[in-house]
Amino acid sequence: MNISKTTFNMASRRGIELELGTAQDKLGRDFPALLIHGHEDSDAVAFYRVKDDGLYFDGCHYGEDWPCWIQSDASLRTYLDSMAEALLS
Repeated sequence: MNISKTTFNMASRRGIELELGTAQDKLGRDFPALLIHGHEDSDAVAFYRVKDDGLYFDGCHYGEDWPCWIQSDASLRTYLDSMAEALLS
């Protein structure tokens, strides 16, 4: 799944950051990941596995509910407001 520059900018305007990188599974294997986090001094972050058919929730560092599967870039944009609210509260 590709994430557009528009989506990155929309997230930034809401005070959250989307960061593409890698994470490790429990067996130590790397996989492509999207990290979603708020301001720098916060531990609040959510992780999604990036696959061809969407983003799959992989965990977060606090007890918020997150969508299990985000099917497209456009779908991700619809969640940005609620993600910002959860991460910045």
